Amino acid sequence: MKIGVYGGAFDPPHSGHIFIAGGVREELALDRVLFIPYTTGPHRPAGPIVSSEHRLEMLRLCLGETPGFMIDDREVRRGGVSFMIDTLQSLRSDHPDSDLVLIVGSDQIGIFTEWKEWRTILELAVVAVIERPGHSLTDGPEELLESMVTISLPPQSLSSTQVRERIAEGTDIRQLVPEPVVRYIQKHGLYGYCQEPVGETDEVPKD
Repeated sequence: MKIGVYGGAFDPPHSGHIFIAGGVREELALDRVLFIPYTTGPHRPAGPIVSSEHRLEMLRLCLGETPGFMIDDREVRRGGVSFMIDTLQSLRSDHPDSDLVLIVGSDQIGIFTEWKEWRTILELAVVAVIERPGHSLTDGPEELLESMVTISLPPQSLSSTQVRERIAEGTDIRQLVPEPVVRYIQKHGLYGYCQEPVGETDEVPKD
């Protein structure tokens, strides 16, 4: 089995996450893609803006019933700072006969040597790189450049930061975020969203 490992804050998850995961899954013939929200990233000590419970629920709504897409909450359950090396070692223990494919943006290439035990990461997983505007695909360590796989997708600039900025500006986000996630953000007033919720009746976790 070939398993894609897609980590991030997902704060909030958006359509770009789905597009990237789908493109990698198709190009590399992955059997599944695991979306793994972190608790606190080593390079983002302030942590995500909203709670893990909210991010997991938004991710569930974002993925819907997409075949082969699954949420893995092991980093949330583990707590503390989330290091990818720990996650990959845990996944290797759970799936000893599977091939792991770590999905990252090209913005991580230049700082890959700052990742904890980065050489061991290269032993545990193939690194699939998605081009992001303004970030080189060739500035990383030689070991990474020789082993990584570049995915042929249009460069992606959409980010969770942009979604949050549009919410703060009072700009509609429906072209960036699936409708169920928009309704969830509305209902809970996340990221400063002040409008009334529309058509949402599902039970959702509390803060």
